[in-house]
Amino acid sequence: MLHNDWKRYLAAQTGEPYKASSEPGQAAGQIAWLTTWAALRFTGPDARTFLQGYLTTDTADLSPDRLDPTAICNLKGRVVVNGWCCALDALDVRLLIHGSLVPRLTDFMRPYLMFAKTQMVDETPDLLIIGALQAPAEIGGLPLGDRNRILLCDQLDTARRAWEQHTHIDEAAWQASLIEDGLPLITEATSEMFLPQMLGLDAAGAVSFSKGCYLGQEVVARAQHRGAVKRRLRSLIWEGDRHIEPGATITDETGGSVGIVVNSINSEARQGRCLAVMQTDATEGFQQGDTDLRSVT
Repeated sequence: MLHNDWKRYLAAQTGEPYKASSEPGQAAGQIAWLTTWAALRFTGPDARTFLQGYLTTDTADLSPDRLDPTAICNLKGRVVVNGWCCALDALDVRLLIHGSLVPRLTDFMRPYLMFAKTQMVDETPDLLIIGALQAPAEIGGLPLGDRNRILLCDQLDTARRAWEQHTHIDEAAWQASLIEDGLPLITEATSEMFLPQMLGLDAAGAVSFSKGCYLGQEVVARAQHRGAVKRRLRSLIWEGDRHIEPGATITDETGGSVGIVVNSINSEARQGRCLAVMQTDATEGFQQGDTDLRSVT
């Protein structure tokens, strides 16, 4: 209901279906409605204790005042989902992930939740998830990275006030800002493919190497201490309006596979950009199909 009311409000602003600019400008306070994001709430008397065995971050350090990067791995240490989490109170935790992974995470967590005093609830239908780019702290919400904030609005009036006071960009422009800042977000196409270190989650503070055990921890810790991670996140660009999908394979001049696309975006300037997990020894001369790519310097 909330989402339908919001769509009607946006359509009423112009007399036609809502369409924002697809290019971020220079003005402060640009906001986007994030329709592909999801908000999950873990609630119950042992929610934080339960999540301590699954999140790569230390749940004892979570705060209601910030979003901490985190991930949930499988037994092999591969990231099932990543995103950002915060404490709602002494017990409950909220997790923001890509919406395509809600069914997968639901199935993945079901056997573990079966014996816990914790429930995982999809709050997405009852929240408007709005991303703010280059916005002052007065806009509210929680900081995400160096220049982004997230507003979670459960009332139409709250979202409307923010919307009427700031420039609008579309979700692609918001995603572009994350890619530019080197902040990956796993989707259905890339779930369970990468160790956290391959995504740069260790450098981003999303992995605690001092907390107790969590699912996949042994593999993640061994890779960290043995220096066994031979693939790392890299930012690549290309010319043209071709869209390269997450999960696409990147090859070198010999045609051999050297990387996999995690997130990608095209701008109106006919230039594409992506974050890809690449072999650390891969050298320039990258291709995806018949499209040439180069590293961002």
